[in-house]
Amino acid sequence: MLVIPAIDLLNGKCVRLYRGEYDKAIFSLDDPISIAISFEREGASWLHIVDLEGAKLGKPCNLSVVKAICENTNLSVQLGGGIRTIEDIEKALDLGVKRVILGTTALDKDFLKKILQIYGDKIAVAVDSKGGKIAVEGWLKETEMDLESFVMELEKLGVACLIHTSILRDGTLEGPNYEEIKKVRAIFSRTLIASGGISSLKDLHQLKELGVDGAIIGRAIYEGKINLKEAILI
Repeated sequence: MLVIPAIDLLNGKCVRLYRGEYDKAIFSLDDPISIAISFEREGASWLHIVDLEGAKLGKPCNLSVVKAICENTNLSVQLGGGIRTIEDIEKALDLGVKRVILGTTALDKDFLKKILQIYGDKIAVAVDSKGGKIAVEGWLKETEMDLESFVMELEKLGVACLIHTSILRDGTLEGPNYEEIKKVRAIFSRTLIASGGISSLKDLHQLKELGVDGAIIGRAIYEGKINLKEAILI
């Protein structure tokens, strides 16, 4: 299983929010580039970056930091947050990003079809759920779309990679939402990456047993609850 460390960007800094609430930053670190370099030194091959301002404002806001990370590491970067147009996707890929994550715009089926035809497996879709419903716009807006119906649509459209986050677990260290992950895995046949609440190597082993292809870890690494070198070996 692929283990992917995470960097969430806000005002050019690396932060971690509690349940995605912008006014509840657990920590804020000044040098995300050095953090990315340290992840690579510990054996990471991929890096998950979320532009939190971008997600909130609907346009990428931290591309200079993303560019610096791509230029100073050999990490394969997947980037999400405020990417809502073809131009945004092109900008990200031009910086060296390997996979672009769509969230809000993925609800527009016609737009998503077009993007998948153009970019194929360079696109991942974020499935961010709260109480069984999909949330968008930096998790600030809950929709009436239920988790399973949305995942079924993504499966039919041939999305290559799905990133599932349980919002109420994100940044809490309370463990993944295994029930939701089981539901998603039962529907979605391609690459499934889980995120939210992962706090131990035991969590990672359980996710692997469920057939998850990758896991994104944030707070647990920063607080020393998970050793990245050990996690990568799972």
